[in-house]
Amino acid sequence: MHLKHLTGLVVGSLVLSVAAAASPASADLATSQTTGPASSLAATKVQREHGRITRVVDGDTVDVRLSAGRLVRVRLLGIDTPEVYSGIECGGPEASKAAKQMLPTGTKVRLTSDPTQALKDRYERLLRYVSRGRTDVNRKLVRRGWAEVYVCNNKPFQRTRSYTRDQTRAKNNDLGLWGLCGSGTPPPPPPPGSDLNSYPPSSTYTCPPNAPIKGNEGSWIFHPPSSPWYSITTPEQCFASEAGAVAHGFRRAIY
Repeated sequence: MHLKHLTGLVVGSLVLSVAAAASPASADLATSQTTGPASSLAATKVQREHGRITRVVDGDTVDVRLSAGRLVRVRLLGIDTPEVYSGIECGGPEASKAAKQMLPTGTKVRLTSDPTQALKDRYERLLRYVSRGRTDVNRKLVRRGWAEVYVCNNKPFQRTRSYTRDQTRAKNNDLGLWGLCGSGTPPPPPPPGSDLNSYPPSSTYTCPPNAPIKGNEGSWIFHPPSSPWYSITTPEQCFASEAGAVAHGFRRAIY
């Protein structure tokens, strides 16, 4: 055989051998890139699921039976409604009723994630836009005044601007919560040198005397001592001032 042809065969064999030896490592690398933390992969992709409503838990939380059969709990992304479980807040029952009217049991829905947000919250609830046909139910609740726009950790979701426009119109026309409860008392601006720190609770139901304001991480609502639900609120964080609570991502209870 001609030397040139022989050399080509040898080089080709070496290339094939190197590729075969490298393939397990390449496979492992590919696997590590696709099976890393779910949030790092999913946060850049939109996930869509279809299912049926099995229960409206409250104004911003629903249970859905997915087409594949799995039952999931869904937190409506980008909105927040008054509490009905850890103390009934003004408008809570009405907001829940509005959600039940929009999403009766058995309703077909489409769930859509937002690529700028996490796929789940700390309670393992799916964070999704919930659509009924062409209707964005999250936005409809805001438009009718039964929900407020909620931006988590100061990271706007993709529909923040349109939701905020609808909230402004609802607020200006005293719709839903805005007419029933008002907008709540805004926290005063922090005085110079005020304490904006977060403190741990003294016990299950109490905060230390220097930081009496209770921050509940289940709802991200803070309760000053004047709140009617203050005594039954279990705090995860305590604050010396309302400005401190706001600085840490909490909003004031409406009452």
